[in-house]
Amino acid sequence: LSRLKIGIIGYGHMGAAVAKELFKRIGQKNIIICDINDNHLNKARHLGYKCYAEMVTLIPEVDIIIAAASTQILGPAEFNQMRNGAL
Repeated sequence: LSRLKIGIIGYGHMGAAVAKELFKRIGQKNIIICDINDNHLNKARHLGYKCYAEMVTLIPEVDIIIAAASTQILGPAEFNQMRNGAL
């Protein structure tokens, strides 16, 4: 697990909690955050996470994606994008 790069889509309450738990197990350098909310990204950046505002940038860099965002953000097009770039 410590060699995998994990992307977390959404850094609200759930995404931040997931990142915190993963940080304890694999460290910060293997976690990348993606969120469309600038406030969420700024919080994650302040804690030292690598961050992106667009999934297109995140997907090629990670081995696993954890979707911690609402279905309003993650629709069929986004899931197809994930399917073609990361599993």
